[in-house]
Amino acid sequence: KKMSITSKSGSDIRKVIFSGFTWAEPSWTEAERTPVRERTAVAKKQNFVTYKPTSIDGEDRLYLTKEMLRSSKTFWRVVNDLAIDGKQMSISGHKFNRGLGVHADSELTFALTGEYKKLHVIPGADDGHTGVLQMKILLDGRVVYKTDAISSKSQKASRVKVKLNDAKILTLKVESSDGSAGGDHANWADLYLLK
Repeated sequence: KKMSITSKSGSDIRKVIFSGFTWAEPSWTEAERTPVRERTAVAKKQNFVTYKPTSIDGEDRLYLTKEMLRSSKTFWRVVNDLAIDGKQMSISGHKFNRGLGVHADSELTFALTGEYKKLHVIPGADDGHTGVLQMKILLDGRVVYKTDAISSKSQKASRVKVKLNDAKILTLKVESSDGSAGGDHANWADLYLLK
């Protein structure tokens, strides 16, 4: 049912009393209580055995998603299978349907179990924006791959394959390279693990 309240001229509608009305305390998650500009989400250590790989071209690929994150620090948010702005991921004119969209500065951490031996990813700045950034892959805190300072106008999409070598922690970092976070949208496209 709809209810309308009409106040008399000069009366204060704020004094209306609602009978039987109570305010409920919101149930925010830890991530939602954290300021957006430095959002930190810490999850329980995930075991990739609980996630089922996808069989494509004869490979069992375990696509990484934000639900698998051990922890994250990000300027804005982490988006599954889309760019950070909610549009399709695009790097150097190539479109992607799988991966993670982020905004610099960003640090995503995954716990590894040793079951998977290789990482596959196509890292790059999203074509929809022109920020300058750098992307890094770390294993147990050691940089094993990094781009130059790139933007959507000065990059070439390329596949990166990294041997995990029994590492326990995989970290994907995106850092602003020009002193401004404006438009620093990055994609970890086609992001998956292989046995």
